[in-house]
Amino acid sequence: MKRRSLNRGLATVAVVLSIAGLIAINVIWLDGPAARHFQPRFGDPLHVIAARWTDLGKAEAYFLVAAIAAFGAWLLGRFWKTQERVLLKVRNLGVQALAMFLFSGILVQLFKHIIGRKRPYAVADLSPHEFHPLTTNYEFHSMPSGHSQVVFSAATFLTILWPKGLVLWYALAALIAASRVITLNHWISDTIAGAFFGTAGALLAWRYLQRTRFRVETFPN
Repeated sequence: MKRRSLNRGLATVAVVLSIAGLIAINVIWLDGPAARHFQPRFGDPLHVIAARWTDLGKAEAYFLVAAIAAFGAWLLGRFWKTQERVLLKVRNLGVQALAMFLFSGILVQLFKHIIGRKRPYAVADLSPHEFHPLTTNYEFHSMPSGHSQVVFSAATFLTILWPKGLVLWYALAALIAASRVITLNHWISDTIAGAFFGTAGALLAWRYLQRTRFRVETFPN
């Protein structure tokens, strides 16, 4: 048991360090060139598609669906006793989804304010190295990407529900995250950080709730 815990801890450290290294590489070498590549292509078909696709990363719709599942199933369960077990599972899934989005979202907002990185569209020369830590200015809330956090939290939740769809869920999340770079709302490294917090935060919330009355016993494969 101790060895398993140690191995799990070492694996976690290795993943975190790898993600941090990937973010650093992008901040230093790739963020600027990528932004300068997409800026003159505003209005091209790829940009138009990305500008529409990017709205799929807004958090409101995901919170709404999760809240309807959680509170709607709870309310129906009080009157529809014949489906109590099904409604209980739907309620718990809704609560878990809400917790995943909320916890990972809080982490992202916290780091946005701490890091204070300027968004690409607000930088005249597209230099990716403008930081103003501990600011409430929206234009300095580029890292991590909130849209990326939301869609990767959703991908993690869907993977828990339907593991066979893992590649599809994360591919869709990656496409939405890429749209943030194409539209110059974020740097590449911002989306990587958002994906990390979205995935890690969702998993931590799920692991915790699986030890409470909101656990879900089994997931379909």
